[in-house]
Amino acid sequence: NSFINKKAFAQLEKNNIEVKWANKDRFVFTHAKFFLIDEAYLIMTANMTHSAFVANREFYISGSDPEIYRTLSDTFTADFNHTEIALSHPNLIISPLDAREKIEKLLRSATKQIHIFAEVFDDDSLEQILSEKLHQGISVHIVITNPKKISSNQRFIDKMRLI
Repeated sequence: NSFINKKAFAQLEKNNIEVKWANKDRFVFTHAKFFLIDEAYLIMTANMTHSAFVANREFYISGSDPEIYRTLSDTFTADFNHTEIALSHPNLIISPLDAREKIEKLLRSATKQIHIFAEVFDDDSLEQILSEKLHQGISVHIVITNPKKISSNQRFIDKMRLI
């Protein structure tokens, strides 16, 4: 991926598109993906690859809520300039700003069911919450990448089977 990103970076610069590397001192990965186009936004799970459009399960959500747009725009500007962001939006979850707090709160609020799509599941705190929900009689269903492709998923699967 590093080679692909370096190649894309060079091509973008060659076409007079201002591009910067993500701040490696603030984040392990920059995994966020969104577009801001005029007054609209598109938030997605997909990388900008051919397979994202034809072979992967990806999700996209588009909108034009001005407050969400402003939060995304402020986040983009801060990351582009390698500065901090301070505030999120109640309907956005942004790592590392407020993701754990909001996701745990949402999971804990479940009274009927939890359905999760995850490429990787490897978080003890979230696993504990799911375990508690199962013991409360809440229905939990998860679609997860096969451990033959992501071996760490086997630990999660084995742990959930013991509940």
